[in-house]
Amino acid sequence: MHHLLKRQIDRLGLGVETAPDASLWKQFVERVNASYAQSDETRHLFERSMELSSREMQELYDRERSANEQLEERVRQRTADLEGAELAARSSEARFRTTFDNAPVGIMHTDVSDDRILYTNPKLSEMLGYTRDELLNMRTDDFLQPEAVGTDRPKYREQMLKGEMAVYSSERRYIRKDSSSLWVSRTVSVARDASGKSLYLSASSRTSPSACYRRTAAEWSMP
Repeated sequence: MHHLLKRQIDRLGLGVETAPDASLWKQFVERVNASYAQSDETRHLFERSMELSSREMQELYDRERSANEQLEERVRQRTADLEGAELAARSSEARFRTTFDNAPVGIMHTDVSDDRILYTNPKLSEMLGYTRDELLNMRTDDFLQPEAVGTDRPKYREQMLKGEMAVYSSERRYIRKDSSSLWVSRTVSVARDASGKSLYLSASSRTSPSACYRRTAAEWSMP
């Protein structure tokens, strides 16, 4: 016998083998009906709770899946952007290097603090007679006449580093590796990063026959 049914029979003082009178039978039926009703309500609440839990779990799963998909899409987009930027940077660097290395003028990048040569192009080596490795172990003063060392700096360096001057041009006499002289027209500018910090000085030099002629004529005219 089910324990619930036995509990109701015991509460009414009934026996299993004796028939109850009408009053007790009515009470018995009412209590059994109430037990079934309570059981149905309990089952309904349980099923409702399970339904809500399942729905909430599904909603949570859907939200997390959507968030993951959005994150994956952002990662894919960011990766594509980085790859595109890297490709553009490599392409830009390749164009710069091609232009720099094939320029018809001598170009050098120098340290802003001590004029140490950081980078040169082949044309400058051709003009001065030094190899690239030799130039990278030199300063700009090393191929100037001793009396010309430092004469140009006060005219442009501080102003240029402060942003008060964009470009400075002058005529300079370089001393080649074979000790011969080379007059050039030199243009200096400063390269900066995105924050405005000075990175290096860039100087381009081209041979200047007119300067050489003027200087030679002046020297010959001296008494």
